[in-house]
Amino acid sequence: MNTPTESAGLPVITPQELIEFLALAKTTKLPLMVRGGPGVGKSSIFRQFAAVQGDGYGYLDSRAIYFDPTDIKGFPRVNGKVTEWLPPAEFPTQGEGMWVIEELPSAAPAVQAAFYQLMLDRQIGAYRLPDGWFIVATGNRLIDKGVVNRMPSPLVSRMWHVELQVSIDAWTEHALDRGIVPELIAFFRLRAALLNNFDPKNWVADTPYCCPRTVEFLSRLMHASNGKPSLKLVWATIGESAGIEFYSFLDVYKEVPSLYLAHLKSAAATKSDCRLFPLNRWPCGLNSRRPTESWDASSTKELSPNVPTRSIRFNFSRRTRSSPSVPHTAGRANSSPALRLCSPQPTDPKHPMTLSARPKRSPT
Repeated sequence: MNTPTESAGLPVITPQELIEFLALAKTTKLPLMVRGGPGVGKSSIFRQFAAVQGDGYGYLDSRAIYFDPTDIKGFPRVNGKVTEWLPPAEFPTQGEGMWVIEELPSAAPAVQAAFYQLMLDRQIGAYRLPDGWFIVATGNRLIDKGVVNRMPSPLVSRMWHVELQVSIDAWTEHALDRGIVPELIAFFRLRAALLNNFDPKNWVADTPYCCPRTVEFLSRLMHASNGKPSLKLVWATIGESAGIEFYSFLDVYKEVPSLYLAHLKSAAATKSDCRLFPLNRWPCGLNSRRPTESWDASSTKELSPNVPTRSIRFNFSRRTRSSPSVPHTAGRANSSPALRLCSPQPTDPKHPMTLSARPKRSPT
């Protein structure tokens, strides 16, 4: 995932913290500016926040780049001997709600300046924003190689600013609610660094990359297709590096039960507590409950409670010269995962493989 950028000069927050900040913005009616890399889920969080506010709570999505400076004030008409301005029909006039002005930094500087009065005084000319509404603006960062302009300093001083960063735990909750295919959830729990691997400095123009938005696209395509998706389809949605790893993971994902049973038979393990990382399923089904941190092999249908068990640690590590036992898989060198079965380390408190654990790289 993207790391905080010192050049941005903004506090980096998680989705959970953004929910708290939105609640403060709702209470104080101070406009909040949320920046973040492309596809990190800013708009999804806003919609979820508005949805839980109750029936009748408004949600307005406006795109700043669609406005001309004069559009914000409205359209003039003659009323007797004076001219009055008719505000755009989409502007809120009653009730309460959340007004999200998307891509504000992408608008021309003159358009951004036209929002000065709205952000500070909650009005534009004769139009006044209802007291029950509050404003949130969004935009990408200057480093993201998007269509982004520098915000005028007077506009910056009219809002408070944060930068949203992807959180694997928050994304997992969102993915379960959205019906993301379990293969993708399991993969990114193992390779959380790939969930948002967009690197503005090294990004090759016009090539796809992995982010929560494109992961959801891939999930929808996998739902619509039968069987394992092709490498080209995966590559076309989440990019080359993440795509090759996920495509290789799909083979491992389907073979985990047989690999586990083969290990039990060959190792003649003694009875002990067994905790197996759920690569291909969670107990009781994804749609019925949240994934547990770990689960006992005896609770699965594939394994009998009487079968001697021992732990297996799955380590998706990159191939190195010092680890010749790791098979070289298809794709670019050092980019495809390989499966290694390792002995348990009960003395290591970090050993029981949980959903939040990160696999370690092979020693060099």
